[in-house]
Amino acid sequence: MCSVLTLFAIVAAGASFARADTIEVVNAGFTDTDADTNFEFNYTAALVNVPPSEIRSGDFFVIFDFEGYVAGSSFAPVNWSGAYTLTGFPTTLEPTFTNDPLIGDLVFTYSGSTITTAGALGLFGAETTEKFYHLDAFRGHDHNSSNNTEQNNYGTLFVPTSDTVGGTPVPLPAAAWAGMALFGLIGGVRLKKSAAV
Repeated sequence: MCSVLTLFAIVAAGASFARADTIEVVNAGFTDTDADTNFEFNYTAALVNVPPSEIRSGDFFVIFDFEGYVAGSSFAPVNWSGAYTLTGFPTTLEPTFTNDPLIGDLVFTYSGSTITTAGALGLFGAETTEKFYHLDAFRGHDHNSSNNTEQNNYGTLFVPTSDTVGGTPVPLPAAAWAGMALFGLIGGVRLKKSAAV
């Protein structure tokens, strides 16, 4: 029997530590998809700093070091596709994180018409077999319309981990999610089971 843990944050604002963002990605809670065997980690993304930031076909964001990925479980809104890869990204990230080359990354790539309006991009995520999570990094990659150049931004969010010592057990009590939201560590929490990509 599927058990779903629904979490709600007190504030729906701001999430990662990096600012001057272009694509902003924040945690949106998690779902216990099959009685504590797998957990679905949910994220929301938004385009900010518009203008000059815009998202063109081929732009993307990466959630680094997503351990325990369940094959075929990634999901994304229309015109976005999810993939899981071990290659293609630097091992040294800003501001202070490293990308472990032995742990795969979640990559969400856009394929629609250019987005020039600031706002929410939708709900993204994937399932994991891991029962713990810790703080790691994401990278947004889009375009600057004022000079027609590519640009990147980095921030922090929670990802699943096999580290049972340094990680925090899933599920986190709802009160703790709300407390961290008040300190700006995570964004608003919303859970929804979506179709796999």
